[in-house]
Amino acid sequence: MSSRGRHFVVIGAERKNEWRRQALKIRDENVYEFNETLSHSEKQTIIEHLHRLGYIKNIGTYWEEIIKKNYNSSFFATIYSLVDPAQKPLTEIIQDQYHRLSKKSQKVFRYICCFHQYNMAINMELLFRALECTYKEFYNDILNRDAAKIIFEENDSMGNILFRTHHRIIAEKTVSIFFNDPEEQKNILMEVMKDPVLTNEKEREIIEDILIKHVANENSIYNKEQIRAIFKYICQKQPTRALVHHWGILESTDKNYDEAEDLLEWALELPQGADSFRCESDQNILTSLGSLYYHKAIDQTESKKAEEYYSEAIKCFNDAKTGEFPNVHAYHAHANIFYQRALREKDETTKLNYLAQAFAVIELAKDNLSEDMLQWIIELETQLSFLANDIDMLSHNIKTIRMKFRSANGDYLYAKCHFDKALESENNESECLIAEALKNVEEGLRHFPSDINCLRLRAKIYKHKLQKMIDHKTACQEYIKQYYSILRDWNTRANGNKETLLLYELGRTAFLLEFYQDSKIYFKELDSITSYNANRSQLKEPILTNEGQPKEYRGTIIKKIDTHRGQIKCNSLRNLQYPLVFSWNIYNFTPTPNMEVSFEIKFNYRGPMAVNVRKLSR
Repeated sequence: MSSRGRHFVVIGAERKNEWRRQALKIRDENVYEFNETLSHSEKQTIIEHLHRLGYIKNIGTYWEEIIKKNYNSSFFATIYSLVDPAQKPLTEIIQDQYHRLSKKSQKVFRYICCFHQYNMAINMELLFRALECTYKEFYNDILNRDAAKIIFEENDSMGNILFRTHHRIIAEKTVSIFFNDPEEQKNILMEVMKDPVLTNEKEREIIEDILIKHVANENSIYNKEQIRAIFKYICQKQPTRALVHHWGILESTDKNYDEAEDLLEWALELPQGADSFRCESDQNILTSLGSLYYHKAIDQTESKKAEEYYSEAIKCFNDAKTGEFPNVHAYHAHANIFYQRALREKDETTKLNYLAQAFAVIELAKDNLSEDMLQWIIELETQLSFLANDIDMLSHNIKTIRMKFRSANGDYLYAKCHFDKALESENNESECLIAEALKNVEEGLRHFPSDINCLRLRAKIYKHKLQKMIDHKTACQEYIKQYYSILRDWNTRANGNKETLLLYELGRTAFLLEFYQDSKIYFKELDSITSYNANRSQLKEPILTNEGQPKEYRGTIIKKIDTHRGQIKCNSLRNLQYPLVFSWNIYNFTPTPNMEVSFEIKFNYRGPMAVNVRKLSR
C-alpha cells in the first residue's frame, strides 16, 4: 500500500502488561496510554495523531464534540469509528448484531452483557445452570452458530472457563440499547443467579463482586428496594458472610435497625474460612454492628436507652480492634463516637471527658496500626485538637471529672496536652512542660492506679526523656532500669490487655538490660499478635554506644535458615543463649557457616536482629 501511495494506519489496542513491543517493532513515539473514557487532553492527542497521519484534514473543537456526542468519549468507539468512517456507527452495528441472533442466543448474550458491562466475565457453571443446558448443547446450538464472533470464551489462571463479549463497551451499549431499565436488569441478574453454588470459589467471587461493588454501589442504577430484593434473593439461597454483612449495612443505612442487627449477627455466625471478599473478618462485621448501635443511640430520645446503645457500640469497637487483622475503621469509629458527643455537649466538664476518651483511642490506633493506615486517624485527631483548643481554660474541670465520672480522663488529657506541646517547644520550655505532663499523669494514677491511658502516656514520657538522654550522651543503666520498671508496672496493671507498644518496649528494654530470656518471651508474644501488621518487619532503634554511635558486636554464623535468613551466635554477649537472625542475601560477600563476622543490632516486632553484617578478616 505504501508503494502505491496509499495512506494507512495500524491501531493496536491492548492492556499495558500484554504489549510485546519488541516483537512488533513499535516506536516509542507511536505508543499512547489511554483510559477507556477519554480526557480532554487525550482527545486532543488522538485528533493530532490522526491529523499527522492524514486522516483528519483540519484540527478544531468539531472533532472533540463528535467524540463526546457520537462516541460517548469512548476510546474504543472513537478509534473504531474515526479510523474507518465508511463503517456504520457502532450503535447500529450493535443493534444489527443483536437482531441477527436467535432467541436462545439473545438470551445468552443478555446474561453475559449484564456481567461484562462491569468488565466481569461469567463462569461457565453459573451460565449453563441458568440456561438449563449442557456443555455440548451450548457449543452446538449457540457458540458454534450465530454467536460465534459475538460471545468469547476465556480461561483464567485457575483453569475456570469464562464467557464475555468482544469488549466491555459492546456489553455496555447492548445493555443501554435493549434492556436499560433497572427493573429489567434486576430480573435478569436474579434469573442468572437462581441456583448459585457459592462453594465454587470463582462463582462466589463473581457474585459477591457484582452485588457488593456494583449493585450496592452508591452510584448504582438500582433503587434501594431493588438492591434489597437481589440481596435477599441470593442470601436466602446461599448466604455468605460478605453478602449478609453488606445486606445488613444496607438495612442499617436505611435505619431498619432491627433487621440490620439480625443480619449482622447472622453474618458473624456464618463460617469465615470460605469467604473471598476481603475475608470478611469478625472485625469488619463488628465495626458495622458498632456503627449500627451508634446511630441507634443518636436517634434515641430517651437518654438512658441511648447510653445503653453507646455502650454496645463501644463494646463492638473494642472487640473489633482485637484479632489478626488490624482494623482502622474500628479505631476511627470508636474515637469518632466521643468526638461527636463532645461536639454536641454543652457541659464543659462532660465535653472534656469525651475529648480525653477520643484522644486515648487515637493514641492507641497510632501505637497499633501501620503508618499507611493512619490517614483517617490523623484527620480526626486534627478535628479533636481544634475542638480542644481552650484546654488550659478547662483545667479546673479535672477534679470534677474525677468525682463525676470516677475517671482519670481529665488528668490524662491535661498531661497529653502538656506533652504534645513539649514536643514542639525549645529545650527549657520543653523540660518544664515534660515535668508538668509527668506530674499530671502521676496524679491521675494516684487516684486511678490501673488507668490504661495514663499508664501508656507515662511510659511514653519516660521513653521521650530516655531518648533525650541518649541524644545528649547522658543515658545510664539506672534510668533504663527505671523505664523498664515503668513498663512492667503498666504490664502488671494491664489486666491482660497486651498492646503492641508495651510488648515491643518490654522486649527491647529487657534485652538492653541483659534479661535475654524475658526479652524473648515478650517478643514471642508480640509476634503472635502482630502477624498481619505491616510494621512487624520494620527495623528501628539500633543499640548505641555511650557516644551515640551504633554498637559493634562480634559473632559466628551458625547456619542458613532459608534463602533469606541465617543465624549468628553473638560472642560479645556471653549470657545470650539464643542466636540472632540476619538477612542472608543482602551482603556483598557470601555468608557461610562458621564464618566470623561483626555486626550491629536493631529491633523489630520479631525481636533483635543482626544488621550491617561484615566479614572479619583473619
